[in-house]
Amino acid sequence: MHKTEAGERRKELLIDISDLKRDVRALEKIAGMDEEIAARREKLAELEAEAKELKLTARAEDLQVWRGFRTSRAKTGKCYTGEYWHACWRVGGRSKNIQLGSCRKMSYEEALAKACRMKREMLRGGQ
Repeated sequence: MHKTEAGERRKELLIDISDLKRDVRALEKIAGMDEEIAARREKLAELEAEAKELKLTARAEDLQVWRGFRTSRAKTGKCYTGEYWHACWRVGGRSKNIQLGSCRKMSYEEALAKACRMKREMLRGGQ
């Protein structure tokens, strides 16, 4: 997977989770720390849920969007060339190429957001 903002945040979160687990194990050896252990376990569960969501977000962000051309021919024989946004990502070891829409109707940021939504839906459907 390529570096993404969500992926980097997830790495930091996993370090925090590891530290918190170590603290819980240390507190379990001390008598009378039940409330503190319960609070840290609750925080641990929250961080693990956030890390799981960030993993999905990082995978959804790991894609390429570029501007491509498409040529079509009318019945009269005249050729039309249009610019379209395309996206590509890997699914199960295979490359998935998607045409997102016209460059006239959406900006790069809109195309990227659309591609992220499409990939996220595909990833959620596959789980």
